[in-house]
Amino acid sequence: MNKRPFRRRGILFLAAALLLVIGLSICANVFPSRFPFLSNAFGTVFSPIQTGVSYVTGLVNKASDYLTKFDEIQAENESLKRQVADLELQLRTAEKSIQENTRLRALLGIREAHPDFVFEPATVISRGSTNWSSTLTLNKGSASGVAVDQCIVTETGALVGIVSEVGLNWCTVTTVIDTDFEMSAQVFSSEETAVLEGNLEQMLQKRVQLSYLPDDSTLQEGDLILSSGLTGRYPTGLSVGTVEHIQKDVSGMAEYAVVVPSADLSQISHVFIIKSFHAAN
Repeated sequence: MNKRPFRRRGILFLAAALLLVIGLSICANVFPSRFPFLSNAFGTVFSPIQTGVSYVTGLVNKASDYLTKFDEIQAENESLKRQVADLELQLRTAEKSIQENTRLRALLGIREAHPDFVFEPATVISRGSTNWSSTLTLNKGSASGVAVDQCIVTETGALVGIVSEVGLNWCTVTTVIDTDFEMSAQVFSSEETAVLEGNLEQMLQKRVQLSYLPDDSTLQEGDLILSSGLTGRYPTGLSVGTVEHIQKDVSGMAEYAVVVPSADLSQISHVFIIKSFHAAN
């Protein structure tokens, strides 16, 4: 059976119905007084549709407003993130400046106390720590006048160690807790002299040992230990550490002190090399 005539009839019927509805709508709106029943009919039929259309239109407008506000909020959020990042960068820069200023002020105090000291600033570039040694590598060497046996101190004058090897632009520092470290020391309160030396047992505890104390020593816990400068090899008056406790050696005949270094060897990153000084007479 050929369905085309039915399709054509259906299309013509719909077209005619649509034209009829349009015509009646025009009459109802243009001549409402002549065709009141049409106005009522169209109002009854299309009122729910108009309400639905208005509701949907409202939702679309709200969605559009929401998307517009969302874009604005997102743009503002990105702007705030950039501002926070800028502020964090400024804060880090300010903190570095404050730290550098603090170091320089402390160094100024050392220079006032020791005007004969000639300093070379340096940075710790690596740390060497084994079961029997404790060393640092600095970024300054012979090209900057660095030589073996020069002392390394912090900005507060705390002794870090002694230069043990030098390259053109680097040097190795044997720290005060290394087993090879040895220096003549002095008790600040009593001016007693002794030998500050590295010890394997103490090194493992980040400590250094003060040995060969006088028989009549009055050394006490908390006493400050300084470099004595007796041999003229190292400067006098450098802060080495404080006495943690005093105990007998393995023989039970002599006493020695365990000293906590003044320099925090695990944290320091900037140091000063004492390239020259006036030896004590």
